[in-house]
Amino acid sequence: MPLFSNAGDVTIGLRRNPKNNKVLPLVSLSLAQCRELIKEGHNNVTKTQFDPAIDIFRKVLHIIPLLILSSNEELREARQLVTVCREYINALRVRVEADKLTDEVRKFEMYCYFTHFDLQPAHVFSGLYAAIRLGYATQNYDTTAVLCRRLLELVVLKKVRSESSQRHVEQVEKVLKKCEAKGGDKDKETLLYKPHDFTNLCAMSLKPIPKAQADRCIKSPYCGSLFLATYDGQVSPVCQLVRIGASAQGLTVYVT
Repeated sequence: MPLFSNAGDVTIGLRRNPKNNKVLPLVSLSLAQCRELIKEGHNNVTKTQFDPAIDIFRKVLHIIPLLILSSNEELREARQLVTVCREYINALRVRVEADKLTDEVRKFEMYCYFTHFDLQPAHVFSGLYAAIRLGYATQNYDTTAVLCRRLLELVVLKKVRSESSQRHVEQVEKVLKKCEAKGGDKDKETLLYKPHDFTNLCAMSLKPIPKAQADRCIKSPYCGSLFLATYDGQVSPVCQLVRIGASAQGLTVYVT
């Protein structure tokens, strides 16, 4: 910081809170920065740029433990952002892995899993639409009909913009009628995915957790992603920061 002519500069770190007598250095990371990154991630998902979106959401998970928060409201928001990132990272990992598959049945199942994550309605809508197209092509009519009804329900509840979704809605209504016209034909394949009995997905194997093993599941101590017990001790593929099932307090942010 310059003082006056012919005098040297005085180096003083920027204060975190000028109104506080406790002199602490300013931290360059903030909730506002996380919010902007989340928006960028959402935009990438809308553009189907899934790998860059995963990187962005994971970056937010890396930033949040370093934040300095000043209120309980900020603390709640930080925890909400962790949940948002967890849901999007796991959903997008499912979608990316699905697109690598040549087995159309397994690919259809994974497309269906994608639609069960807590995403923005527009992203659930696009996920349902993609799953419907693949489900009808693979002649899994029962499951496809369920997906059609879920998509149409989003429109009825006005969770998506009707003008932008109308073209897709008309196509889905036609597909639903065709599925129903099959006279109760069952799915062509035996699917692991059960639309009316879907519970949780293992965040490592990306397969449904059997009910018999549900009580033995372990979690990420950071974001809470669920894993089968066989993955205990491995590094979480979600945040890539913590070990699955570690005995830790989890995310703790101190309000200053």
